[in-house]
Formats: sequence, C-alpha cells, structure tokens
Amino acid sequence: MNPYLTIRNKPEQGKPVTNDALKEQGHGFENAYSFHYFRNVFEWDANECFNWHWHDEFEISYVNCEELICDIENEHIHLHKGDCLFINSRTLHQYTCVSKELSVGMWDSILFRPELIAPADSLLYQKYVSPIIHSDRSYLLFRKEDEWQNEILKFIEDAYRICEENNYFSELQLQTCLLTFWQLLASHQELFPPMNSESPSCLDQERLRAMLKFIWNNYHRNISLENIADAAFISVRTAQRCFRKTIQTTPLLYLQNYRLLCAKGKLLSSSGTILETALSCGFESSSYFDRIFKKVYNETPRQYIKRMKNAPSQTDEEH
Repeated sequence: MNPYLTIRNKPEQGKPVTNDALKEQGHGFENAYSFHYFRNVFEWDANECFNWHWHDEFEISYVNCEELICDIENEHIHLHKGDCLFINSRTLHQYTCVSKELSVGMWDSILFRPELIAPADSLLYQKYVSPIIHSDRSYLLFRKEDEWQNEILKFIEDAYRICEENNYFSELQLQTCLLTFWQLLASHQELFPPMNSESPSCLDQERLRAMLKFIWNNYHRNISLENIADAAFISVRTAQRCFRKTIQTTPLLYLQNYRLLCAKGKLLSSSGTILETALSCGFESSSYFDRIFKKVYNETPRQYIKRMKNAPSQTDEEH
C-alpha cells in the first residue's frame, strides 16, 4: 500500500469523516511524513458534494474535470479544468458539482502539515509559515492565465510522480519539491494580509460550525430554525444572515438538502421501506418526502431505487 497516494473513487469515500467541530479525521496521515496526495473521482447527483470540513493541513487542489465548485467560507468559487487552489490551514470548505444532473467531480488534493516546511519553534517557521497561517487570506486561486500557474502545475506533477513511484528517496524528493513551492508562495506575502481575529468572517465561521454540527447530529429529529440558532447562541435573524453570508443558503434549506443526501444513501443501503427511510431522516411523511425528492432530483425515491439497481456496476463496465 502506497503511504503517500490515495485514489478516492468509492461512494463511501465521497464524504469527509469529521469530528463534532467539522474537523476532518483519518484522511491518510497514517504515515509519519505529514504529506498525502489524493486523486478524487466521484459521480455526483444534484446537491451531492464533498461536504463542509476543515483541517490543520494546507491544501493544494488541482481541477481535472470541466467544472467544479469550491465553497470557501463565504465565497462560491467556480473552477474550471486546469485551475489550482491553495487553501489555508483551518479553513472551512467543501467541493460540489455544477450541474443539476449526474456529473463527475475530479480533482487532485495535496495535504501537508505546516511543520513539514519547518519546525514550529524555528526562525524559518516564524518568518515564512506563520505569516501565511495567521493571515486574513483563506485561499489563493491560480488560473491558467496566471504567471504562477506553470510553477504550480510543475509542483503538482512532480509531487504526483514522486508519490506514485514511492522509491527510497521519496521523502527527500517531496521535501525539495515542497520547499520550492513554498518559496514561491512566500515571495508573494503581500497577498496574505494579517488576520483580525475579531473580524466578522472569523465569528461567522465559528457560528456556522456550531450550527452545522447541530444539524448533522440532529437532522433525523423534528428541529426548528430556533433550535439551529440556539446551537450557536444567536438569534434566528443572525443565523439566517450567517448562513446566507457564508454558504449562500438558508438554515432550513441546508437542513432539507442534508436530509435528502442521507435519505439517498439509506434508500440503497437499507432494507427498510421508503416511509421508514423518510421518517428516519426527519421527513414527516412519505408523501412530503416524495414531493421534495422529486423536486430536487427530478425522480421519485422509487424511481431512483429502480434506476440505481438497474445501473451497470463498475465491474460490469470493465468487462
């Protein structure tokens, strides 16, 4: 098993495993080197996504499909093939598809811990790493026309090749590759202004994490907008503003879509009836569940089950 490279293409890998604070867990850092390369290939229906999460590691993502959406805090970033993102440490983000039809999300992600650049108590860290971590910049986008792009692409290509080869000198080669990239990033520190810890964006992000955590843990219950707002100790009006500002939706619409995603998984994996699935995901009746499901996915739950059961498996397609 390659300790530095993971291909994620199974449905169960299409949702990050997070703790109660939405921090991603168990994402490949079983190796002691604190570096991992993910190649992501997921088939998505409407509203499916690699859901909200954050991690201490820096992330560099490269888009391999025609279009991809990355939501970062309060920004909705429309990405195209060849675009590259640097996502700062501890930044809340998610990936989702553009189309309302079945589509494929393909992107590469490199995750590495800040200490891989230099030890946290070193002069190098304080001079070149800390200013970026503690800046007000949550991400940096590289487009094809950007003069940085060739350097960024070379880093990604070299990193993937090194991980795939996995030879005796892989760690040294990755370290050289990574330091070259970091020197390029640090040479543009003017793009990373210092962070104000009391800024509205920081406060909204903390509130959003609390409300998302509540929804994820209680979506199967009969919860109200007031319950969601109470999870962050704020008013209903502030909760609505926070959702609109950070992830461009409302608390109740997010709750509905999350319930639908959970229900889709249960429809295929559970032996229960459609009514039992609906009730277990927080819907008050099968008729309401049918209506909302068809409105979002353009088919009823029963039609969805039939279509998926009749769809050829990946193994069948290979033969």
